[in-house]
This record gives sequence, C-alpha cells and structure tokens, in this order.
Amino acid sequence: KIAVNGGIGFGAKLNARQLLMISKYMSEDEELELTTFQQLYIEIPEDKKEEIMEEFRNVGLACYPVGNFVKSLRTCNFC
Repeated sequence: KIAVNGGIGFGAKLNARQLLMISKYMSEDEELELTTFQQLYIEIPEDKKEEIMEEFRNVGLACYPVGNFVKSLRTCNFC
C-alpha cells in the first residue's frame, strides 16, 4: 500500500491524467481511501512498486510510504 496525492497546490486538486493513472491499478469493486492527510491509499503489487511509483510521479502525483512516518497535517483546504 502507498499513499498518493496531487502535491501541495491549493485545494489539492487532481487532474484527469492523475485519476486515470490511479484507476489503472484498481479493480472495479475496489474503494479508494482519502485520509485526514489528504492522501489516497492504493494497494499496488510489491514487486512493481518502484515502477508504479515512477508512473505516478510522471503525471504529477506525490508518493509516500504508509505507516509510522512523519507527515504534514492540513486542517482544511485553505491552510
């Protein structure tokens, strides 16, 4: 599992290319979790982790590890 988001830009917006890239690695019945850190958790194959993360970065998505790591916390979309 990795966490992805659209970066630090105002409103944390995602574009169509980013959404299509995320959906490429999801099954039709799979759900996407939006965390309080405004990150999306997505399950990816461990053996293709670096390759997939590079694909995400190429469309402007930031990738983060999931677990006990230091993360910034936004309290609203304006902050």
